[in-house]
Amino acid sequence: MLRVSQRLVSSRVGVSSAVRALSTSTACLSFKHSQRVFNTPQNRTDFGSYSLNYNPIPIPESEANLSPALHALRSRLQLTNEYPLSTLGRALTGSKSIDGEKYVNNAGMAQFGKNLINYYVTEHFLVKYPRLPTKVLNEVAYAHFSESSLSSTSTLWGIEVNNSTIIDSLISAESEQLRFGKLRFAKQFEDLTSQADEGIIELTTKDQRNRALGETTARAQAVQAIIAGIYAHRGRQAAREFIINHLIKNKKVDIDTLLQFPQATRELSRLCTREGLESPVSRLLAETGRNSAAPVFIVGVFSGNNKLGEGQGASLREAKTRAAVNALKGWYLYSPLDVQVPSITEADANTQFKSVYVDKGTVVI
Repeated sequence: MLRVSQRLVSSRVGVSSAVRALSTSTACLSFKHSQRVFNTPQNRTDFGSYSLNYNPIPIPESEANLSPALHALRSRLQLTNEYPLSTLGRALTGSKSIDGEKYVNNAGMAQFGKNLINYYVTEHFLVKYPRLPTKVLNEVAYAHFSESSLSSTSTLWGIEVNNSTIIDSLISAESEQLRFGKLRFAKQFEDLTSQADEGIIELTTKDQRNRALGETTARAQAVQAIIAGIYAHRGRQAAREFIINHLIKNKKVDIDTLLQFPQATRELSRLCTREGLESPVSRLLAETGRNSAAPVFIVGVFSGNNKLGEGQGASLREAKTRAAVNALKGWYLYSPLDVQVPSITEADANTQFKSVYVDKGTVVI
């Protein structure tokens, strides 16, 4: 009998794989967990002969229908019966969980949903704020589709994490259907600290075996997978509306604070020159307590007779700078009315797209 060291197997392998009958006379050695079969060659250094047979099964709709948590989640998200509970259960099945070994996981759905979210969020802000600098636009979009943001969204949706360990799942009397309504992922792999037996070659490092899927990432992938399911069962337009209603409108980002102007007065002067406007002139509009300990000055910046911005400060220099910053923010935060995003034509092929406003770009100082 040939005994294989624990260092050659993942901790996700169930208790039943702890005892394996391996014969030295066979051409290869194998052990099985659920639908996953690992084939290990007798010659451990023959790396090209290692193989993995993985045949996961989809969650049956009849079993998913027995999960109260899935019904509740579908109702909270206002998803219609067109969205099968089995798909929702799959969206909550992480690739590194015990259920991810047996059932089809959400890895592919999460990747597709991520691309959908990135596209529609970026499209929305690109059209709404056409003058935003690229760096600021990317930060605004990232604030909506980052893992931390999507993780917070999943918490607001009431997605519960399954905290049962692999051993708990094997010995618990809890039915499998009850787990379908919880987010299932491997929080950490077993820390295999035992030494390799003599003659056994260690093929993986401890860091690779202990690589875990954090809860933030797992929650974000669940949100992405749910949106991919909407696309699959209800169409592209429904997915777009869901993203706008749940990820964009429900999250407020103060774009004003993201705009920074180290040389505000100089940049405003360059902007006026580029746009063919008269050079900006700062004018004192009001003041109080000039000779006191706390003076206040209000300065306006004008281009001809047009007032571009206004600012106040404890000194004339500060008020002048703030007025220039106010004018620049008014320029970059411009948002046209009644605009159409390009994806609006996807709902109806007969819809004619109205071109959006395209700015000349960021001012170069």
